[in-house]
Amino acid sequence: MVQLGYNAGPRDLRVFQLAKSYTKNLDEETKADHDTEVIAAVTITRAVAKAWLPLDITNKIEDTLEENGLPRIATRNIAAGSGYQIQFRGLAYNFPTFERAPPEAYFTYGYSASYHKDPCYVSGVCGISLNVGRTVNPPPSSTLATPGLRQTRSQTRAGSAPGQIDSTSEDFSKWPANGGGNFVDMTLRVVVHQAAGTLFAFNPAMGHGTTRLCGATNYLAAITFSSRIYKAFQLAQTGSIEAGDKAGDGNFDELNVD
Repeated sequence: MVQLGYNAGPRDLRVFQLAKSYTKNLDEETKADHDTEVIAAVTITRAVAKAWLPLDITNKIEDTLEENGLPRIATRNIAAGSGYQIQFRGLAYNFPTFERAPPEAYFTYGYSASYHKDPCYVSGVCGISLNVGRTVNPPPSSTLATPGLRQTRSQTRAGSAPGQIDSTSEDFSKWPANGGGNFVDMTLRVVVHQAAGTLFAFNPAMGHGTTRLCGATNYLAAITFSSRIYKAFQLAQTGSIEAGDKAGDGNFDELNVD
């Protein structure tokens, strides 16, 4: 998972800043090129959402951003403003006046999550997810005796790819034929089966998560509206915390911004 746009810094630091999205030491031109593509991808995701989702959802999002003066998406290498650019078949297409996406977005690869809730500053249905690609690896041919054990965090950290399972502790006969990694709204008891091109909106404040991956890998673009980032923005506006690339002093828990 990669966070794009603005964030609130680590929990033990007080700052409203643009997220740092690179772990590799890349030159500035390369990072700017990547970020140009990122802003285009997220802004196109917003445009698709505005074209296909109900107006009461998209209008509420736009009204909340406007009423609270929140910035549009930017990066440390691409300044805030309007417009985006895409490259297609060797040509650059510029849309300089097009309004960008909201200030917070994520790209995920092989994402899965247990039950959780995400407080948001936009009320009700506001989280947007667009599946831009999906692959499903078939399970190994052998079915092992020990059923039902999930991949552990230590196995994930050790470098196994999304959807991989420890083959010594899994009953592959229980894997669904089309893989897992599907979105689940626990409150509504609804499952959204993922496929490339799937677009949906949900209420992040309601309990949600995913099914097990079972060999599936989803490539997702998501636009969200975290309360923590909004409260950091409010504090930065009043000068209570620093706005920029460096952390200030203090603890977010003491400021009650979660």
